[in-house]
Amino acid sequence: MPTERVAARGATGPHQVLYVHGGGYQVGSPTSHRALAAHLSRAACAPVHLPDYRLAPEHPYPAAVDDVAAAYRALRDAGHPAQRIQHNASRWPVIPRAGASSWRSCCGCARRVRSCRDRSG
Repeated sequence: MPTERVAARGATGPHQVLYVHGGGYQVGSPTSHRALAAHLSRAACAPVHLPDYRLAPEHPYPAAVDDVAAAYRALRDAGHPAQRIQHNASRWPVIPRAGASSWRSCCGCARRVRSCRDRSG
């Protein structure tokens, strides 16, 4: 799963952030959210990972969800413990940023990634 890693100077903390950009799984990319990821990296003192997931309509649901889950698994496979992957207030190991139109898909993505986390410890 292609993922862009953005790390601000000094963002060397033990945590990782998996950032799922907005756009309703139809528009956007790591390129369009690189500046925001840099700010987030500075604020979190941690690297931010932006998965380059497939977008609809060329790649219908659940392609993007599968890609985000693969990005999470790649972080785990790289040796990052689940507890060190940043969580949002809902305790999901991703930070979803989505409008109401993609909320259902975002929840599906969070469930899929949580399932990966639970299986891998």
